[in-house]
Amino acid sequence: MLNSAVNISSLPNQPCVSTSRIESFVSETPSQSVFLGGTCGDSQWRSLLRSKLPEVLTTDPSRIEWSIQNRRKLDKIRKQSALVVYVFTPPIRGVYSFIELSEDAAERPLNTAICLLESEGDTSLAGEARRQLEIALSKFEDLGVSRLEDLQELSNWIRTRMEIA
Repeated sequence: MLNSAVNISSLPNQPCVSTSRIESFVSETPSQSVFLGGTCGDSQWRSLLRSKLPEVLTTDPSRIEWSIQNRRKLDKIRKQSALVVYVFTPPIRGVYSFIELSEDAAERPLNTAICLLESEGDTSLAGEARRQLEIALSKFEDLGVSRLEDLQELSNWIRTRMEIA
């Protein structure tokens, strides 16, 4: 079951966490936590997912000041986490989450899940961009990564994998 260690999501609600604040989280990341990878920016999916799973410890990398040093620390936290989920929403501005997803698909596909939310707010994925993203995500499914349709399905997957009633 879950333990109650401190993690990044328990930090005060602020846009970025400084390098010095992330130091302790690397060694304190519980093995029963969930790393929330995927779309950053103005996306609200992380807070929506956390509201469905208040008893689950999560790491929200979007709240970390982005630097090479912190990326390395976040990689360590991600690898220590019990589960890793990647949610992609429009607009997708960067590709780093796909690099992380590739690593997790190769190293631990059964503990990795992906979810594509086709719209968020007034923005939606359509046409060629959506088609290309579907093709890319199907490759991860072929490697054994779980594909979930929405945040409710994703929260159910997390509950099942972490044996939460």
